[in-house]
Amino acid sequence: MKRIAAVIVSLLLIIPVSQCFIPAVAAGAPTITCESKECSQGDTVTIGVNVTNNPGITYLELTPTYSEQLGAPTINNGSLFSDFTVGKQLVWTADNDILANGKLVSLVFNIGEAVTPGNYTVGFIFRSAYNYNEAPVTFNIVTATVQVKKKHTHTAGTAVTENVNNPTCTVNGSYDEVVYCSSCGAELSREQRPILAEGHKNSEVWSKDGTNHWHVCTVCGDKIDIAKHTFVNDVCTVCGYKAVKVNFPDVNLKDWYGDAVSYAVSAGLMKGYGSGKFGTADGIQR
Repeated sequence: MKRIAAVIVSLLLIIPVSQCFIPAVAAGAPTITCESKECSQGDTVTIGVNVTNNPGITYLELTPTYSEQLGAPTINNGSLFSDFTVGKQLVWTADNDILANGKLVSLVFNIGEAVTPGNYTVGFIFRSAYNYNEAPVTFNIVTATVQVKKKHTHTAGTAVTENVNNPTCTVNGSYDEVVYCSSCGAELSREQRPILAEGHKNSEVWSKDGTNHWHVCTVCGDKIDIAKHTFVNDVCTVCGYKAVKVNFPDVNLKDWYGDAVSYAVSAGLMKGYGSGKFGTADGIQR
């Protein structure tokens, strides 16, 4: 019975395409709307087709209309109906009234590079629809305009530097060399380039204590070339450090603590007792 009703309604509703494209739709009327899009020659464009103000239907039949220049689209079913038939007509069926609004279908066009730039209309001829009680339902159709623009040819601009990661003295850094189109701003290329570490830059003056001498990196502050003093006549032949005579009767500089005592006295941190002794065996009090 439903199929017979569908055929009857289809015959009654077959009208010219020009009469199906309704420029204005009354508020609250059941409507099928095609989304307008802009694209360029060679692009792929997807036209979403949405249902609004749906009063509830179990059957819907539409005929897609589009310019031959656009070519036949790939047709993907939406989320409203599970049963969907693609042929000369698109047919949706359900066991009960579908009351939801949302995506009915999408039409995917591969726009050829030879398509003439301009505006193209994409829409449907409404054939028939009815609800579970076989009462006919009419939908208004809002067509889409696909605006095809001439394919853009990118022009490479001057490379710019982005994402600079500065090197340390010993670890390489990097930066991105990026080229954008000088006309549209699209990113055309991006390559990561290294920034080589240049090594430490030594201070000209030696730093020193009672035991060692070293250079300080003027960039990162690291100690470099640390080495023990080499004395001739109590003067270091490398850095010029003059050794402080450590002469305590209770200190044997060859013992395990000898270098520490020598450093503490040379650096002015300790000077021993007035009696001339260092007090190596004395306890420490806070």
